[in-house]
Amino acid sequence: MSPGRGLFVAAVYESASKYCGTIRRSEYFACVDIAHEANMNEGGLYTLMETPSVPKLPNVAPTKFFSEVASELKKVTWPTRAETVKLTLAVIIISLCVGLFVGGLDILFVNITTAVFK
Repeated sequence: MSPGRGLFVAAVYESASKYCGTIRRSEYFACVDIAHEANMNEGGLYTLMETPSVPKLPNVAPTKFFSEVASELKKVTWPTRAETVKLTLAVIIISLCVGLFVGGLDILFVNITTAVFK
């Protein structure tokens, strides 16, 4: 099986039948292999359909990486202590409100289903 076969299978049905004539569905994959080999021998009509290459990450030394991380963290605008406390309290209050609402719905639906199925 050739390396680009998976993407070549996605090629148009007529392209494969060019090399095999009229083909049945059961013969399609064998014909695709034949067409792919012919394609590669002809210089590659479908070279754009080959498996894409994965870009390689640059090889960076760990010390350079961490020094760059530290320099980027210095550029961050951190919230003040007051902002952090205020936003934390907002999250806690909203979480409690949502929890009470969902708990209330749960109690309501339990009471309704108990009354209906009694």
